Amino acid sequence: MRSQHGQFRLIALDKNHTLLEGTTWYQDYFWPQPYWRTWSDAIVHRIHTRVLEHVKQQAEAEAAKEPRY
Repeated sequence: MRSQHGQFRLIALDKNHTLLEGTTWYQDYFWPQPYWRTWSDAIVHRIHTRVLEHVKQQAEAEAAKEPRY
């Protein structure tokens, strides 16, 4: 499996909410590809989940430090 390109996008939802979306394009070099695609998708999904959870924790920690008006 080789990652070809990846991106994270910030999408404004409203004044106080933002969606962070992760996408990765990759090529499988295993046979049979339909079988391995399932495993590759699961691996990429787990990586995205770890990164997005980390970003969420960091953002919420910073937001907790800010004064509320």
